[in-house]
Amino acid sequence: MEHALGKGPLLRTFREVLGRTELLAKVEGMREGLELYEYGLRIQNKNQHAFRSIMKYTTRCVEKYEGEALGEALSAEKICDYLDEQLDRIATHKIAEKRIRPPKDWKCETWTEALRTHRNKAEKFIHLAKSEGLSKRYNLLMAWKTWCKEKSREATFRNDSQVNED
Repeated sequence: MEHALGKGPLLRTFREVLGRTELLAKVEGMREGLELYEYGLRIQNKNQHAFRSIMKYTTRCVEKYEGEALGEALSAEKICDYLDEQLDRIATHKIAEKRIRPPKDWKCETWTEALRTHRNKAEKFIHLAKSEGLSKRYNLLMAWKTWCKEKSREATFRNDSQVNED
């Protein structure tokens, strides 16, 4: 392409336009990266642990099930059962504080109880978390997270290989 433009001002202009295009692409990528980072922080800081657990559960179900099985796996009852199982697992192993309980003002110990006594509130909470877990933005964030973990593992493996060779 550069050969076809010759060596004059047309080539200089072409290179300048090409350079600016590359800079604009870098700026756009950095802006999108910052937006994604801020979105991740908002999820982490704004939402309850149970909300984030439902988002992760939703993502795993989408990877695992299809059609009617997916709809069944994402029913409010199944999600409440999953959260209750997690609460039991935490209690059994005493691995952490039970932060995925229903909101305190609902005065419920389990999600099944919350669904039974505060059905509308529980279903709304679950619906919002499922919608966020299925959103394009959240899945893009999870894809970047997975990609970064893989790149980190590759770099660690390369570094370990180099150390072993020395």
